[in-house]
Amino acid sequence: MKNIRRIGLVSALSVLLALPCVATTNETTQTSAPEQTATLAERLCSIYSQIKSVSCQIRKSTNSGGRTTRMLSRIHYRAPNFLHVDNVSPTKRTIIADGERLYYYQQGIPRGFSRPIEELTETWRAPLRNIPGTPLEHLLPLRELPEIELPATAEGFIRRAYQSQAVYVVLTADTKDRLQRIDFFKSSDMKARTGEYTFSHFKEELPGCWIPSQYKATLYLPADEVAVETRRTSNFAPNEEIPDALFNHELFMKDVTFVDEFSKTYQ
Repeated sequence: MKNIRRIGLVSALSVLLALPCVATTNETTQTSAPEQTATLAERLCSIYSQIKSVSCQIRKSTNSGGRTTRMLSRIHYRAPNFLHVDNVSPTKRTIIADGERLYYYQQGIPRGFSRPIEELTETWRAPLRNIPGTPLEHLLPLRELPEIELPATAEGFIRRAYQSQAVYVVLTADTKDRLQRIDFFKSSDMKARTGEYTFSHFKEELPGCWIPSQYKATLYLPADEVAVETRRTSNFAPNEEIPDALFNHELFMKDVTFVDEFSKTYQ
C-alpha cells in the first residue's frame, strides 16, 4: 500500500482519480458519446457487478528491494460492505466488516482498530468496494472519465485510455472483454511508465464474466526501485451463500479492545 501511494497508481488502496484533464495526440481519437454507449471501463465494471458474493483464497508474493514476502489470505465478500479476511501468513490478521462497521486485529498487537464504515478513510473503505479476485479496484475510478481510443495491438486486442490530472491509464482487452493488462503512465505520451498489471489464466465463472486466477504487477518506484507482485486466486466461488456468522467480529476477535485511530493499536 505504501509503494502504491508513493507513485500515485490508480488503485482502490489509494485516492480516487481527480477530475479528468484529457489530452489528445495524433495517434489517439476520443470516442464520441453517440457512437459509444458504454466505455470499456464501464462494461468491465458491469460484468464484475454480477458477483454479489464470493469466497476465495489468494496467495501473494512481493519482491522489492531484494526481499521477497509471501502472504496467504482467505476471503469472504458480500455486497455491500460485508467482508471477512483472514491473513494466515506471514502474520495473522483478521479484517471484518459487518455492513456498518469495520474491525481490524493483528495477532500480537495490543489493540484492534474499528470505525463505522461511513467514517473510514478512502484507504480503508476501498477494499469494501472491490470484489476479491477481480481488477475492479483499478476500474472503478475510470468510469466517469472520457475514453480515448488507441490503436489495437498486434494480437488484435483493443486499447482504451483514460486521463486524469494525476495519471494516464491504458486498458487492453480481447474481444471477449477479458482484461489483459492495465498500464499506468505519468502522461499521455506514454514515455514514463509508473506501473503495469498483466492478467492471465482466465475462467468464465459466470456468463461472460472471466476471472483471472493470476496477475502480475510491476511498480516502478523512485530511485529506480522496482517492486513486483504476483497474485494467484484459487477456490473462487461466486454467488454462493456465506454464513452471517463470518461477519460477526465477536466470534473471531474475543477479548480485543478496539480504538478508532490505527496508530493507537500499538499503544
